[in-house]
Amino acid sequence: MAEKGPKLKILPFDVTTSRLEAGRAWKWWIDRFERDLAYNGVDAAAKPQIAKAALLIYGGQELEDLHDTLPEATKSEGISDQVWGSTYVKSKTKLTNYFTPKSCNDFAIFELITTKIKGGETVSAYTLRLRELAKKCDFTNWSADKMIKALVISNMPDKDLRQKLLQKDRTLGEVLETAQKKEDAAARDKAISDRGGSTVNKLGASWPNKCTNTANNTGTDKPCPQCGYTKHSKDGKCPAESQACSKCKKKGHFAKMCYTGKNKQRQGINKVEQAPKYDSEDTDSDGEKPDPHNIKKITVKNVSEKTTLMKIMLNDSNTVWQPDTGTKKNLMTETHFKKYVNSTNQNIQLKPTNTQLYAYGSEDQLTVLGKFKGSFKAGSKEVKDTIYVTKEESEHPLISENTAIQLGLVT
Repeated sequence: MAEKGPKLKILPFDVTTSRLEAGRAWKWWIDRFERDLAYNGVDAAAKPQIAKAALLIYGGQELEDLHDTLPEATKSEGISDQVWGSTYVKSKTKLTNYFTPKSCNDFAIFELITTKIKGGETVSAYTLRLRELAKKCDFTNWSADKMIKALVISNMPDKDLRQKLLQKDRTLGEVLETAQKKEDAAARDKAISDRGGSTVNKLGASWPNKCTNTANNTGTDKPCPQCGYTKHSKDGKCPAESQACSKCKKKGHFAKMCYTGKNKQRQGINKVEQAPKYDSEDTDSDGEKPDPHNIKKITVKNVSEKTTLMKIMLNDSNTVWQPDTGTKKNLMTETHFKKYVNSTNQNIQLKPTNTQLYAYGSEDQLTVLGKFKGSFKAGSKEVKDTIYVTKEESEHPLISENTAIQLGLVT
């Protein structure tokens, strides 16, 4: 008869914890798990199979799924072959490797020097927090250069360069060299743009916001009422001259310059645009990584000025959706999501996502809480697609153009 496993009281581990907090949260959880395991009479070294099963069962389904997809860990120095032969140790090691971010001393120093005392906090409690942060710092052979390097990285305005420098520890000399190369490249790029920009545009680049204008040059920087650019190309031709507006369908101007319904105000979110960020799960392409120098925005627009609503089955539950055209994203607010979960008694766990969404015509990024898979059904047609949940409110959940077309609701 197979031996029964222990009955533990520990809660499942939250795999959606942020990358910066995941290592700390995992260490706390695994220590608590092993303490609970020992209290219930299970020696992980003597019964590795039982310990591994308990780890995956009490860690939760998402942790178990993650464990099964991770590559096998390699044996570290200092671990004996006998210890490494334990299936529990191998499983614990590969999960620990995944949740523990690569150490970055410059970021650890940044956290330490920017930590302020909280209101009402005692000096002793503040010192204790500083000591915990200092444990993550490497003060070996500490010098003025190391402090200067940490300050240079944390205070530089170039976010892309800062992200690159935080990928691994570098010397101050390496940081300065990398920064100088980036600055030199930017200066050369500006010189090429200033002297040869018009030539590049003839080779098929997108319309510039500023270049020589011979047909509509008023001597000012006022935008063209048809295309919105401040100046046209050398031939003076407006790029919107032969284009049909996607808003009013008339030729001669772009949608952003269309005055149709321009003064109408709406409450909440009813138009959204997505700034693409390549992600194997979130990309709208067919698996092809987008060119970072030619990024386009995906715009979500209403089907009409009058709100159109559709009743669609979502995971066998009747729901009301508002169809949108021009996007591949289905959108549901936090309020809609909670109401749906409560009414259907479904246990839906949101998964993290890198997708960035914006309210149409706004620079403010929406707060995307996560995503989940849903099965849409209308008549005899069924489509499985992803729904993104945002914190901002809208009157109705928005169903994407692609999903609506596949269901035969939009042609």
